[in-house]
Amino acid sequence: MAAGDHRISLAQAQACTHAWQKGNPRGRHAWMLPREIIDEILAQPGCTGIRVYVGNTPDDKRLVWVGTDTKGNDLTGGAIAQECWPCPPFCPDNSQLCVPSS
Repeated sequence: MAAGDHRISLAQAQACTHAWQKGNPRGRHAWMLPREIIDEILAQPGCTGIRVYVGNTPDDKRLVWVGTDTKGNDLTGGAIAQECWPCPPFCPDNSQLCVPSS
């Protein structure tokens, strides 16, 4: 996989997240995953990154997190996460990445 700087500015992040939230006001805006499972995924031998898949359950859209190796292959033999806390309803009170409520 090609290396690169994947950082963006707060202004770029706000433009991106606000556009999504305004276009999907009743949809999920974010998911939060505890550090413990992220650390467990990254601690797998050969893990150099994380891929996030979008999926569905009978109840809602979900994110599935899996480790990847240096070639971008999924590490499906180890820790895989899915039970994230969705926003809404588990939203931060004062995030600059959320569209301000009117």
